[in-house]
Amino acid sequence: MRHEGPPRNDVNGNSNDCDEKYGPEMFEIWKATAFETCTNESTSKITCYLRYDEAVTRRMCLLSNTKIRLYEPYYVASTSNLSSEATIKMQNDILAADCAPFERNYNGIDERKMQFDSFFHVDKFEASRNGDLQCNHTVLHTVFWMWRWDATNAYHFLEDVTNTFASLALLDEDPDQVEIAIYDGMQGIVNNPLFTFWSELFPKGVRIIRNNPFPSDTCFRRSITNMYGMRSHFTEFGGYKTDAFCSSPILKGFRDWATDKMHFKRTNHVKRFTLLFVSRQQYLSTRKIARVLVNEDTILETIRSAFPLLNVIRFRPENYTTFKEQVQIAVKANIMVGVHGAGLVYSRFMSPGSHLIEVFMDDRSSANRHFHNIATWVDLRHHAIEFMGKVLPPEDIVKVIGNAMKELDRKTTAG
Repeated sequence: MRHEGPPRNDVNGNSNDCDEKYGPEMFEIWKATAFETCTNESTSKITCYLRYDEAVTRRMCLLSNTKIRLYEPYYVASTSNLSSEATIKMQNDILAADCAPFERNYNGIDERKMQFDSFFHVDKFEASRNGDLQCNHTVLHTVFWMWRWDATNAYHFLEDVTNTFASLALLDEDPDQVEIAIYDGMQGIVNNPLFTFWSELFPKGVRIIRNNPFPSDTCFRRSITNMYGMRSHFTEFGGYKTDAFCSSPILKGFRDWATDKMHFKRTNHVKRFTLLFVSRQQYLSTRKIARVLVNEDTILETIRSAFPLLNVIRFRPENYTTFKEQVQIAVKANIMVGVHGAGLVYSRFMSPGSHLIEVFMDDRSSANRHFHNIATWVDLRHHAIEFMGKVLPPEDIVKVIGNAMKELDRKTTAG
């Protein structure tokens, strides 16, 4: 993030609003919510940070010198479906610390009753009966406790990754020294391309608690609980009817950090533009997908005929075994085209000045601003095509691609 400039102003020229929502000032606001949960002097310390939107309050906590009992059975049911369908029951004594829990009301909200943190509530803190923690094992490196929201949806998956990145940045943690410990109930959803991204970013390792738990009576010198999933700092309100008009140094910092970790090199000298057509097909999710173009083959043939010098790639994520391979395709694209859906989230890794063409159809109208906002945050140009039905007239999309090509040509000539 250090090499990025300040956030671009929103449409009203309010740079402060941009900085508070999507820039470094966001971290200062987040830090100001910190509160301690221990009432006595002790070796244990638990500091929690809150994030707000209209729907939920989410909590991320930093734990120092605590015992976390994630070696006992704590699943009521296991499932390979979405986490919203998995039932996870935590033990009341999942967290032990040599301090008394602090009951806190925040703006009239009982923090003990909050449902939007990762695995514990204040009323589940258990002070050590002996005044200190008895540990058979101690983990010295930082552990980040991860409850994934949806391990089959690239959009929600990257929200989890973004929340992790932002949390570690707030706490000034070195990602290379952080182990990811996944403890959600989504058994079986680990060996897919999305899961491989965790290992790419965190060389310390990724532990599946169900398969490889920590030993009994393990204490942790330093660990972090992640926030409630489904939303990241940058997708409050789900993106519905909510426009963002700000460039985000934080999102661009994440993009650059992630692509650097995967050793991707960008080049400004492009001899031939590349268009990535995201083919919407049934993939990892157990849900039956909608919004599939019936005439996709015809559209691709028309694009190739209209732009013979354009390198057109049909992108099907299911054809790649790792997330790194999927992202590598997106990094090279100058134009991405696709129906509104999770596959468009790969645009987050495209170079600034690239173009995203989003097709709205069936049950998704242009009121869904998710990918418009992502494009704005990472300095892409966004174009929308909206129509009813499953057969998109090829000439409609060719026209928009032509406009994008003209802008790319002007940029290349000027550069």
